[in-house]
Amino acid sequence: MFASRTCKWILAATAGVAVFLGGAGAAQAVLTGQTGGSAISTTIATQTNGWPLPAASSGVWVNVPGMVRPVTVGSGTTRLLVADYNAESLCTGSGWCSVRIVAINSAGGVTEFHPQSGTDFAFDSDGDNWSSHSIKRSIRVGAGTWRVQVQAARVAGSSTSPAFRLDEHFFDVDVRV
Repeated sequence: MFASRTCKWILAATAGVAVFLGGAGAAQAVLTGQTGGSAISTTIATQTNGWPLPAASSGVWVNVPGMVRPVTVGSGTTRLLVADYNAESLCTGSGWCSVRIVAINSAGGVTEFHPQSGTDFAFDSDGDNWSSHSIKRSIRVGAGTWRVQVQAARVAGSSTSPAFRLDEHFFDVDVRV
């Protein structure tokens, strides 16, 4: 009898936890997945020169100079692009500083790599000194010529100049089957 009550209590507790976790999961963003094989090519860009994001461009995506890599995908195929960007970063003033990686097609259409979080992604925050930060993103693209570009934006603006500075950049793009 004691064992029976214990089992019922464990089952009730497990069901309660499952309902709780299920409810918590409903409030979260939708998960997406992508698959790909080994890298068939890698292209790398590095830069040791510092770059200040113009303070007047707060809230606007700006291309990070030199942090662009070309990718060509053959007719009738798709490729998984996996990109890594890291840099020494300084974000000053109020708010935070964002970085994203985008694929730009030959017509100029821009698609953000996944997860597509826009300026909701804080690459760096104010109140920090110089420190290293990184981002890794992926996207599956179809046939065509693409430019893979790192972009930066200052969120919740700052009158301090420079509001966002990047230095010692490393950017690589793997093209996978």
